[in-house]
Amino acid sequence: MPEPPGSSSHLNGWKEIAGYLGVSVRTAQTFEKEQGLPVRRGLGVKAPVSAFPAELDAWKFRMTGAGRPAASGKAAETHNLSRRDWTRHAMIGGTAALALGGVGFGIAKYRSGHQEKPAAYRVVGATLTVLGEDGGVLWRHTFPEGVVGGSYTNDTVHTYCTFDDLDGDGHIETVFYYVPNLLDRKLVCFDAHGNVRWEFVPGRTVMDNRFREFAPPYGIYTYVIVHSPSSRVARVVVSCFHHWSFPNQVVVLDAKTGRILSEYWHRGHLPHIAVADLDGDGEPEVLLGGVNDAPEYDRATLVVFDHRRIAGAARDPQGRVYFEGMQPGTEKRIVYFPRTPLSQGQEFNRVKEIMAASGRIDVGVAEGISEGSSMVIYQFDYSLGPLNVSFEDRAYQLYRELQAAGRAPHGSREMAGESLRKQVVVIPPAPDTWRPAAEH
Repeated sequence: MPEPPGSSSHLNGWKEIAGYLGVSVRTAQTFEKEQGLPVRRGLGVKAPVSAFPAELDAWKFRMTGAGRPAASGKAAETHNLSRRDWTRHAMIGGTAALALGGVGFGIAKYRSGHQEKPAAYRVVGATLTVLGEDGGVLWRHTFPEGVVGGSYTNDTVHTYCTFDDLDGDGHIETVFYYVPNLLDRKLVCFDAHGNVRWEFVPGRTVMDNRFREFAPPYGIYTYVIVHSPSSRVARVVVSCFHHWSFPNQVVVLDAKTGRILSEYWHRGHLPHIAVADLDGDGEPEVLLGGVNDAPEYDRATLVVFDHRRIAGAARDPQGRVYFEGMQPGTEKRIVYFPRTPLSQGQEFNRVKEIMAASGRIDVGVAEGISEGSSMVIYQFDYSLGPLNVSFEDRAYQLYRELQAAGRAPHGSREMAGESLRKQVVVIPPAPDTWRPAAEH
């Protein structure tokens, strides 16, 4: 990685960084966590840190208004600020930076007249840092509300940060899943320079068909950005959950403005999402998987929508919506998965994986209320016709134990899978009750 202009050396480790700043190692680490001190890390949790003097000088100038010649390379002696004074100045500087543009600390880098594309991110303390393809800092944003520690440790489970051209203008925006506290969640969209473009806070008060109210807060399970050939502006589909009960809100946002285009309310949980053009018309479908936990279902569920027609509410077997004042949902298909003997005695089974590609849809169903339960894999064609069902090895071992105990039907692995395939229920579309939102 090339050194920034004006940098005279490369500082390795917290001791050198702290010595250059003229503070203790602990204070330097606090500045990184709370004030966006520009340090860099290699790969791995215990990777060593490093920094460029020029970047530290620029950071100090923004924080205190008193820079230092970049070539000095020695501990700062000017102004003799104490830790308390420096922290106070840094907080004032950070507040001013937020008030002036919402960028936090740092601005987008430009090279050869064009903007470098974002490629990665990191969250340290309350600061989101977006990095370019060469690992350099593009911009930072410090959230005044703070960030719950440990929220961004597993990108394999949740999508926390996405880089995409949301409105077809050639510039890359950032959509970030922000966790300010243990209950609240929100999506924040930043423009290419790190300025906040829009925010989305999930949920609202709804009443179910038994006249029980469910008020915010709501969290966010996951989101996906959906592009369509019929519009330059993408859509953001967000699946949201009530903080203690079953209402699940699926929201479609205009990706340019954050405006809500439509919403669908589900009885249960839909934490998994996939996108594919199932019918070949060029317009993608959105597949949401989880569970319908109403007593009349209590089973793994897959719901499929045209991305332009996500609205209404889930219905009971008699066709009545689960939420007061809502129209029937606009689902293209609803798939209910059978319960195997592995999930008997548990409240429900649930979808834990969805993969759609090359004309096939693979759905992994956890046979229990936990997604860590053993899994049965269902394969469909793009018309949602069930093709094959197979047990993962751990699931089949448990199934064999139940067979030996007389608690599961006897037969081969293939016979058990074929029996489950025949029990899959695919519900066709409901009558048209809603028109797509106007195209851009």
